[in-house]
Amino acid sequence: MSHMRAEAKEIPLVTKKQLDTYSQLLPAFIQRIKHFSPQFIVTVGRGSSDHAASFAKYVFETQLGLVTASAAPSIETIYHAPLLMEKALVVAFSQSGQSSDLCEVMTAAKKAGALTVAFVNKTQSPLADIAHMVIPLCAGDEVSVAATKSFVATLVAILTFTAYWKQDGDLLNKLAQLPEYFLQTQSLNWTKGIQDLATRSNVLVLGRGFTFPIASEGALKLKETCKLHAEAFSSAEVLHGPFALMTGNFPLIVFVPSDAAVTGLSALLDRLSKIATCTYLIVAEDRIKGVNDHSETRHFLPLPPSLHPLCDPLIAIQAFYLMAEECAKIRSIDPDKPDHLSKVTNTC
Repeated sequence: MSHMRAEAKEIPLVTKKQLDTYSQLLPAFIQRIKHFSPQFIVTVGRGSSDHAASFAKYVFETQLGLVTASAAPSIETIYHAPLLMEKALVVAFSQSGQSSDLCEVMTAAKKAGALTVAFVNKTQSPLADIAHMVIPLCAGDEVSVAATKSFVATLVAILTFTAYWKQDGDLLNKLAQLPEYFLQTQSLNWTKGIQDLATRSNVLVLGRGFTFPIASEGALKLKETCKLHAEAFSSAEVLHGPFALMTGNFPLIVFVPSDAAVTGLSALLDRLSKIATCTYLIVAEDRIKGVNDHSETRHFLPLPPSLHPLCDPLIAIQAFYLMAEECAKIRSIDPDKPDHLSKVTNTC
């Protein structure tokens, strides 16, 4: 078993540990943040952590009503431009906590008067030392270059943090059920997806709303573990230009949301099916009429019944990780050791 698969299968235990830890840790953090009364939120992250930051934007803006923007680290590291962040909550996401550019951004934010929070797996790290508050991801050691359990742990931390801030008892109850859902997900049959992607060279990955960051993460994993050229788009953007690529039997992976965004995405799929010859791999439970139509061009990659619109994307990406790992092995690629990549990346 690869490290990638073994680590993805640890996600249920990691999630349980997180929920136990956060019940003791987060109430005091939330009280401090509310006393600070931030006017907006700034996020910072690289790679998979940047996809987590994108997920946080959707969560924070829809659930907390605070405008959330992703910081470009080069504003600090290259251009050294001071930013007005006196009333900002600055949130950094990192597995290792060692990226120097993230540390520089957090240091500058503190100097500018921001309140800083680090969601980090390695709590003994430079990033954790800088932040006012540290939320541990509790994922343990992660050997595979491709982040799996640490990415999902970051999303669990974001949702739990938000639920405590909002005092959302229903979301907390649903989060408590996540470990069991993750276990169910590990036995899903995604053979159709594995067989289809194993012979591909290019693929588009679509999502909308909470599933768009998941699509971005899925595309990244196909690049780094399968050497498959994959690009992610919001389904709201695909008709603006990427649609020109859809000729012949072009593959399309669709992460279907379980909230109001499904209506527009369903309409897009109907439109695409009329004017383009594509192979669709649809990641969803049966939420759209005809989604489980096992035709020659539309294949259903099943998920458990919906738990919660904010939780369902986490369940989907865990299943996707297991599929990507199997696909890599069929393509004779070691998913643990992508070419030219390392676990910790420093960017200027």
